[in-house]
Amino acid sequence: MKKRVLFIALCGMFLVTLSGCSKTETKKEDSNKTEETTKKEDNKKSTKVIEYISKLDNNSTLEDVNKLIGFDGVVDSDNDKKYVWDVTETSSLTATFSNKGYTSIEIDIEDELLKNDKVDFSKYEEISSALKNGDTVTYDDFKEKVGGVDGTPVTKSYISTSYKWVNKKGGYLKASFNNKTKKCTFVSGRI
Repeated sequence: MKKRVLFIALCGMFLVTLSGCSKTETKKEDSNKTEETTKKEDNKKSTKVIEYISKLDNNSTLEDVNKLIGFDGVVDSDNDKKYVWDVTETSSLTATFSNKGYTSIEIDIEDELLKNDKVDFSKYEEISSALKNGDTVTYDDFKEKVGGVDGTPVTKSYISTSYKWVNKKGGYLKASFNNKTKKCTFVSGRI
C-alpha cells in the first residue's frame, strides 16, 4: 500500500512539474508574440512618414503638415522656420518653410524598414559611368538599373527630390533628381 501511495504521489508531482513548465513556456511564447506585435505596430507607424512625404509638396503650409500628421510640429531651436514631427522614436518628418513660400521636406527613417529584396545594385557602374560622361540619367533610368523598384522619397525641395533604395543586405543608394529636368544630379551610398 505504501508503495502505491508513494507511486501516486510521485506521479502527481511529475504532472505538477510538467504543467508548471508548460505554463512557463506559454508565458514566454505569449511575451514573444506581444513583443513581435508591438514591433510590427511600431514599424507600421514609422513607415507613415513615407506616406506623409508622398502627400506633401513644396507648396505645403505648416497647417497642411500639422493636419496631415495629426499633431503640431515642434519649432527647431536653431531655425524658427524649421519644424519637426517625431512620428515615432525612430522616425520623423522635418519641414522648413522659406520666406518665398516654398517648403522643403525631409524624413528620417531606419534603413531596415526600407529594405527590399528586389533592389539590385549590380548595374550601379552603368549609372556611375553615365553620370561621369554627362549623360542624362532620369528617375526611370535609375529605377530600371536598380531592379525596377521605386525609391522611397526622403527629401523634397523646390529644386529636387531625393529617393533612397535599400537592398536586403542593408546597402543603399540615395539619388537626387531635378524636379524640372528629371535628371539625376547626385548619387551617394554604400553598396
